[in-house]
Amino acid sequence: MAYAMLAGLPPQYGLYCCLVPLFTYGVLGTCGQVTIGPCAIVSMMCGSALSFLDPEKDLNEYVLTMMTTSAISGIFLLTLGVFRLGFVTNILSETVITAFTTGSAFNIAASQLKNFWGVSTNKDSLLAIFFDIFNAKAIAAYNWYAFLVGIGSMLLLYALKQLNSRVFPRVPLPMELFLIIVNVLLMWLFDLHDRWGLHYMGEYELHAGFAPLTIPNWHHLARVIPQGVLIGTIAFVITISMGKTFSREKGYQVDENQELVALGSCSLLGSFFSAYPSTGSLSRSSLINNIGAQTPVNAIISASVVLFTLYFLVDFIRYIPNACLAAIVIVNLFSLFSHVLLFLSPLTLSFAT
Repeated sequence: MAYAMLAGLPPQYGLYCCLVPLFTYGVLGTCGQVTIGPCAIVSMMCGSALSFLDPEKDLNEYVLTMMTTSAISGIFLLTLGVFRLGFVTNILSETVITAFTTGSAFNIAASQLKNFWGVSTNKDSLLAIFFDIFNAKAIAAYNWYAFLVGIGSMLLLYALKQLNSRVFPRVPLPMELFLIIVNVLLMWLFDLHDRWGLHYMGEYELHAGFAPLTIPNWHHLARVIPQGVLIGTIAFVITISMGKTFSREKGYQVDENQELVALGSCSLLGSFFSAYPSTGSLSRSSLINNIGAQTPVNAIISASVVLFTLYFLVDFIRYIPNACLAAIVIVNLFSLFSHVLLFLSPLTLSFAT
């Protein structure tokens, strides 16, 4: 939901991205740990691509044009897959892939920092976000209660995960769900939104039910074709980078051509069901990997849970504080942060690498 807002869309569109695209990847995908949906980088790119439109003036046109961008992205990737051009990813070395996923992890974590202090930023790069958040004007507007909730949630989640790995190493428990329940109860019982000024999902208009049908708007086709192709390319690089990282850890092969078809189908079909361009999600894929998923069937299970949530738990998720969601995203990126050690060890790299 937080990523949808980066794209200039209402938060429920983040959930819509986890319905049809996830079901599609569960059928067509080849990586057992990759989960499809919104991510910070692609969401920021989508928001930038449609900067010529104002969602506050005409949300319907903005949404339909976003669906057009998704359809173009999907058609482009499907075309590459049909002509079996996935081999181009073989030119990406292991070091390049690791660097890309690690850099993306830091960028995503930085994009969540604003929720820790209850401030806003429209920047989309690591340094720009830091300069926008850590300056005198922004510091004066910090909500330290939000910082307390964010840091507290992050420490609690990390401690629970460590406890789980030591006490029940073979049974990964959904500690993120436990953390959300705790935060929702605190928000509801103590009215922390009014008392502390915490930002939460209830500030946004959330609708129950399945993703509404959408027909892409072709009025701005010439303006969004280049953006759709670029977004599709970045989405595939992100997805295949994660897929190769996880497959290397688990000892299996990822089919690049099939991944092109799968990801292209996710974006194309999703564009008719209110889903903006889909890609592999670093934070959620890391979570799925930590939980112990082995096959793409996990995507179908995840999509089913999202569908249940949209129908029956909308009133529940209204009380989720933004700082809690940010903590979950950052904690599940910890395993990717550790990859930076690769670049600090001269014994593992040649000078050229």
